[in-house]
Amino acid sequence: MKNNLKIRIDKWLWHTRFFKTRSLTASFIREQGININGVDFFKPSTIVKVNDILYFRYHKAFKMVKVLIIPCRRVSFDLAFETYHDLSLELGKKKTNY
Repeated sequence: MKNNLKIRIDKWLWHTRFFKTRSLTASFIREQGININGVDFFKPSTIVKVNDILYFRYHKAFKMVKVLIIPCRRVSFDLAFETYHDLSLELGKKKTNY
């Protein structure tokens, strides 16, 4: 794994195991879109890099993640969690504290 590269958003989501296939990932982005650093994108070829914040719908919930590592290939399930920081968990905790 390297952390100084750029990669297509469809490849990153597939490499980090958010989706089962790359074609499913591309279809999702074309139909639902994905928000990267506050801007909506509908192209699977959109570039993502380290420290980008991604916001997208995932299994009937919204997911917000910060990209930590750009993997060179699809990683194992256990390693996938090391490639991003799940900010949606922190948002949920903040809302329950009020």
